[in-house]
Amino acid sequence: MSSIKTNSTSFNVSSGSEKKAAGPSVTVRTETAGKIGLFGAIGVIIGGVFGIGIFLKNNGVFKNNNGNPWGVLLSWGIIFLIAFATAFSYGEITRVRTKSANTGLAGWSERYVGYNFSRFLKIVYPFFYYSIDVTVMSLFFAEALYCINPAFIQAGASVPSITGQSFWGLLGIGFSLALLLVLANWISDTFVSKSLGVISLVKFMPILIVIIFGIWGGVKTGGGLFNPTNYNPTGPYTGVFNIEGVFISLPAIMFAFDSFLIVGNVASIVKNPTRNIPLSIIISMIISGSCYILVTVSQMVCGCSNPYVLFSVIFNDNETLRLTFTVIVSVLMSVAIFGIATAKCTAGIRAAQSAINEEIIIGHRWLKKLTQNNRSKLVGGCIIFTFVVMFWYLIIGITSAVLSTDQILDGMVNVVVLLMFTIYGFVALMSVVNRKTNRVPTSEVKYQKGQVPLAVIGAIGCFIVPLYQMGYVFLYGAITKSTTEFTAWGLFWDNQTVLPYWIVAIIFWCGVLLFISMPFINDLIIKATNKNYKHALLWQKVKAIDEIFVKK
Repeated sequence: MSSIKTNSTSFNVSSGSEKKAAGPSVTVRTETAGKIGLFGAIGVIIGGVFGIGIFLKNNGVFKNNNGNPWGVLLSWGIIFLIAFATAFSYGEITRVRTKSANTGLAGWSERYVGYNFSRFLKIVYPFFYYSIDVTVMSLFFAEALYCINPAFIQAGASVPSITGQSFWGLLGIGFSLALLLVLANWISDTFVSKSLGVISLVKFMPILIVIIFGIWGGVKTGGGLFNPTNYNPTGPYTGVFNIEGVFISLPAIMFAFDSFLIVGNVASIVKNPTRNIPLSIIISMIISGSCYILVTVSQMVCGCSNPYVLFSVIFNDNETLRLTFTVIVSVLMSVAIFGIATAKCTAGIRAAQSAINEEIIIGHRWLKKLTQNNRSKLVGGCIIFTFVVMFWYLIIGITSAVLSTDQILDGMVNVVVLLMFTIYGFVALMSVVNRKTNRVPTSEVKYQKGQVPLAVIGAIGCFIVPLYQMGYVFLYGAITKSTTEFTAWGLFWDNQTVLPYWIVAIIFWCGVLLFISMPFINDLIIKATNKNYKHALLWQKVKAIDEIFVKK
């Protein structure tokens, strides 16, 4: 394999001036003008994490746990422990040197796992994970816009229900938003990322509203779920603790903590990334987890599984105020979803551009040349990301429009989250293995206190939750309940028919198959169309690839 070369040798390091790195001749650039600091990095993460999860996923969590408050809290506590333990372990992982700044998890994985695994992620991240999320979130944004219309807000409904509308119109609004976000990144490298700080502040407003109104509703109802004999508008709940309900609820809550590593894909615009990226990850997870728990407790005190029912409790004798606050929360939710779509689009484009720069994606020669001749450093990433989003719109969007259901949209996001958390846990576990292999030496990254136990906890959790969902729900459940309606997916759309288990199982496993096969298809096409390709393909072994990182 002597003809195979590595892609690049520019380290993701920043220290305030330009200098030569030890070892190979590598120039380390440390430009800081126009970059975001710690607060901006936190804004990027919260912009990608905070959104619809806490507002809509709790409905299923409460139902699965029979309204038992301790079961609900245990569900949230387990996932928060897994998410925080995993995020904490990345405080050490994110300090390693990478060959390009915006590769994020893929770049870190190259050091802890190897080139082939990293190459796999460098394709999956922008063209599966981020592109599907942008596709789905832009459509969720369109749904949230519809929900601002009071006509869709029915008295006593658990969520606004969109009826009598064309799903094709939803596709038009969503796709327009996706194109707008790509265009914004094309025009400005940093404007979108900086705007996420403002959006993140706005996202806290519905959190505060729900907390305040939840306490108010708790006083009015006499204790909500903590006193199940009192008024409960979403019941009746039996209040019986059910351990199976706790485990069934975990995937839905996991969705609320996804994207905590998103800042890694915008590392080139973060000041002092070796300090600010790990700090922003840990701080953001503490903020997010604390807010999620507070909102959940306030909903339990009120006896309401989501804010829409909460307003029905508070203003059960004043329809005008109920509608007013419901519309306000719908507007704020639209902003929250917009923030998620913005953060995912920005990170996805930068990850795509990194794949182009490292010459690992189809059409990289043309796209790289186009980028070099254009004012924007992201033009190639913008172009290919747009084509991939169009691909997902054709598959996910049109299928959803034909069936007139948003269950497929919600389901594909869940598939992405489960698969990515498996990756998060695996890389965290490899950081523990590194204690024995010394693949990343302590001369480069000092060992972090608490890394081993927390990384192991995070890894176990990141494996168990997806495996439970795969085996119990989408294998055993699909066999034993094949024709039973599957109600765990879906948001606002008033579906004419709910998809049965066997269909959602096919959607799930097709998503898993695409996740695994997409990088290999990419490399097979590269091999067939470029006989002189000199980089290692996924199935080719690379020797001593770490030597470019190690100080001589």
